[in-house]
Amino acid sequence: MSWRSYGYNRDGKAGKKQMVIGLLSDDQGEPMGVRVFAGNTVDPTTLPEQIKILKQQFRVEQVVLVDQTPYATTLPMLWQP
Repeated sequence: MSWRSYGYNRDGKAGKKQMVIGLLSDDQGEPMGVRVFAGNTVDPTTLPEQIKILKQQFRVEQVVLVDQTPYATTLPMLWQP
């Protein structure tokens, strides 16, 4: 599988392949895990998988999402304790 694919580039560099990186960090900002997604992956679709990892692998019960995009309002629908 190639992680590089055409997708939305926030830097305005159209026509370039990219990857999407999902970073999980603790309450101190220390990295807990990194996941690579294909470059055409829409950000909100990465959340369910990342939350599943937090719940299963790290036994996290509460998540605080810090983000600059409007999809943050969908988190309550994705988090099912």
